[in-house]
Amino acid sequence: NYPRHGAAFSLALVRPRSRGRVLLSSSNPAVYPIIDPSYLDDELDLRIAVEGLKFVRKVASTGPLGEVLGEQLVDPSNPHPPGSDECLAEHARRSALTVYHPVGTARMGRAGDPAAVVGPRLQVHGV
Repeated sequence: NYPRHGAAFSLALVRPRSRGRVLLSSSNPAVYPIIDPSYLDDELDLRIAVEGLKFVRKVASTGPLGEVLGEQLVDPSNPHPPGSDECLAEHARRSALTVYHPVGTARMGRAGDPAAVVGPRLQVHGV
């Protein structure tokens, strides 16, 4: 039973350390790849998310905004005490998603460079 009105806050890790991966699930190019974003896999990312959620909770409960917003909704399926670091970490893990187009980088370099993926003409090495 939810109230008719409310507010939602979100936070974003602008420079996450966690790294996902994309794997081929088949040699058939029509088959979708396996995408594992690995959100919050890095412990620092998770700690930053928890601290960000603490800050958002403080802002939402302080001053005139706190008077208007009232009580925070808590997911009853979260097994940790509401407001605890464990509860906030669980919430961050469950609700993590991307808010921007997921992208990556590929190093450009000569064919002999083991870290380079593409050459100066943007051709993928080894293909």
